[in-house]
Amino acid sequence: MAVGSAVDVGVVGEIAIRGENLFAGYYKQEDLTRLSFDADGFFYTGDLGKLDKNGRLIVVGRQKEMIIRGGFNVYPAEIEENIALVEGVQHVAVVGVPNRKLGEKICACIVPRSGHRLRTEKIIQFCKENLANFKVPDFVEIMESFPMTTTEKIQKFKIKKLMGEKYRDA
Repeated sequence: MAVGSAVDVGVVGEIAIRGENLFAGYYKQEDLTRLSFDADGFFYTGDLGKLDKNGRLIVVGRQKEMIIRGGFNVYPAEIEENIALVEGVQHVAVVGVPNRKLGEKICACIVPRSGHRLRTEKIIQFCKENLANFKVPDFVEIMESFPMTTTEKIQKFKIKKLMGEKYRDA
């Protein structure tokens, strides 16, 4: 599909926006500005979304976070939303880890709620019951905490680096 073309209902694409209230570009970063805007003034957000049959936009994740596993596009947000339903889960972050055969494998990192003990087998089984087979995590890590920003946002890039080192080509 060509950059800047509309997609059909239900098809995932990158969200692009434009308007008079939109910023003109990145401060002192002309190359990044040129890459982020098209000739018609649309800004490509890096967010992925799809339209439902009523024309509502559903955000499915970030383009940079998308995992490509065996040729399938996997959106971490979908897996995270499912795992968050498991009793005792406080935080969850799903990342891709490099794999020579599949491109990437899926790693789900979980911080349990205080007083709860989670079993990796339970998480895997829950995912098998609620997700397509290619979206089921290959690895589940139960962690005491996640690296967080001062505004309590999970620093996924740090988790991805740590898990990539641990599970590279596993």
